[in-house]
Amino acid sequence: NLIPDKRAVYLHIPAVVAGELYGPNNWGDYFPEESLKKTYKSFYNAKVYRRHKNKDPRKSLGDVVLASYNPKMRRVELVIKVYRDLAPDIAEKADAGQPVGFSMGCRVPYEECSVCSQKVFKTADRCEHMKHHMNQEVEGKLCYAINRYPDFFDISETPNPADKTVWSIKKVASEEIVDDHIHELSEEELVEGFLACSDLYFTPREKLFKQASL
Repeated sequence: NLIPDKRAVYLHIPAVVAGELYGPNNWGDYFPEESLKKTYKSFYNAKVYRRHKNKDPRKSLGDVVLASYNPKMRRVELVIKVYRDLAPDIAEKADAGQPVGFSMGCRVPYEECSVCSQKVFKTADRCEHMKHHMNQEVEGKLCYAINRYPDFFDISETPNPADKTVWSIKKVASEEIVDDHIHELSEEELVEGFLACSDLYFTPREKLFKQASL
């Protein structure tokens, strides 16, 4: 259990969803459910950033304090801690119950085309399907990039999330005790709160590096 720090605001948000239920996001990225179940705890190494300015952890706004896979909603959910003095705008919106957009960042060892099953390790090696037909039907199949074994390192505030299928859930009140059973909330609690997303883009690094474009 966690006793919240009064210097911070705590938000309960979904971070990434299972492709089997939600499909790929607007950038054509698809995360298999079994991969999320195996890797969601890597979020404990993530920091909270603004607009994916994530090169220097010392400039982060806060931390991930809890991560859980919600089997009912089939998504990864987090409780994040954002320090009020580092992000007064986020704290103000959260206190007022206004929407706050979030987006995760991760690294993956490769991505796999849903049409031809080609695995690619660099952007330049993408097949013609993923280069030109992402989120389009090709040869009777929807084209998207299957992302296995994601290593999550970033959950960022973003002002204009493009994936509207995922909503953050609630502000965690300062007097509440937070535990890792965050998926046991009521259906009403699951629909209140702040806008969140998992929009990604793709650039070559030692591992494939995916994050929101904003």
